[in-house]
Amino acid sequence: MKLNLASGNVSGFELENTSNSRVDHNEAKGNTAGLLTFTNIFLDVKQNANDRIDHNFVHDNNKPNTCLDPADEVCAVPQGGGLLVLAADSNLVDHNIVLGNDSFGIAVANYCVANNLTPDQCASLDIEPNSDFDQVRFNAAFGNGTAPSPLINPVFAVDLAWDTTGTGNC
Repeated sequence: MKLNLASGNVSGFELENTSNSRVDHNEAKGNTAGLLTFTNIFLDVKQNANDRIDHNFVHDNNKPNTCLDPADEVCAVPQGGGLLVLAADSNLVDHNIVLGNDSFGIAVANYCVANNLTPDQCASLDIEPNSDFDQVRFNAAFGNGTAPSPLINPVFAVDLAWDTTGTGNC
């Protein structure tokens, strides 16, 4: 995916249960969340791995979530997200500019932690929830996390966040 603009959506760009893909030289602005790379639960493909997210401009993604069906997973996307790596492995996130997203700039997280699941709920998932061996480097992230959504853990309300789960993250 290259040279695209996403604006006015719940999720600007998504790599859901996707491997060996690249998202580069795009702009995400005015969405609920800008760019998400993640493993979702209860799908045929059980992993998101070896993706590269680079040279994107992810800014001002502070649109209220306009999801209409509460059963739709997109309703759980918090307002103000920049770039999220969730339960994804060996993703490279580099040379992105991430600015002015109210909840967080760039976050690397465990699926269960990010969704506030109990240990029992987490154990019932059909995916490995950690983000492992991801690299986040050479990005510029400023002015994020200044008015976080109440749906996110306050530890994420910063420019660069990692929930300290998983292994081999850099």
